[in-house]
Amino acid sequence: MPRILNVGAPSRFVTATAWVALVLATAVAVLAGWQLPGWMGVAAAGLALAQASSAVGLMLRLEGARRAFIGCAGLVVTLGLAALWWQAGRLPLPAIGAATVAAVLLTGWVVRRLNSARVRQEFSCA
Repeated sequence: MPRILNVGAPSRFVTATAWVALVLATAVAVLAGWQLPGWMGVAAAGLALAQASSAVGLMLRLEGARRAFIGCAGLVVTLGLAALWWQAGRLPLPAIGAATVAAVLLTGWVVRRLNSARVRQEFSCA
């Protein structure tokens, strides 16, 4: 079996991001089946399980998992913005809209950080 050498040292950011994403995605996958009706629940659970599996790959420092995580996070940002547009004026509390915007901004920051040269070097192999 070939030997794989990690060029970069494991960072706390990637480890923390992977653990937080794994816990949140697992919770969303469990709750989506109970709370969302029909195909929406299945789609949300599927996206959450894809996010959870890519989070495990982040912990293992797999490049494909980093790209899958970024793709899932980008889809989450897109769906969050679409939900805000669709629910415009119908949200029960302004705090829900503010929380959604904050979550979208935080997810965008994580995606940007995962695309940085320092993190990409951590996932490269010799």
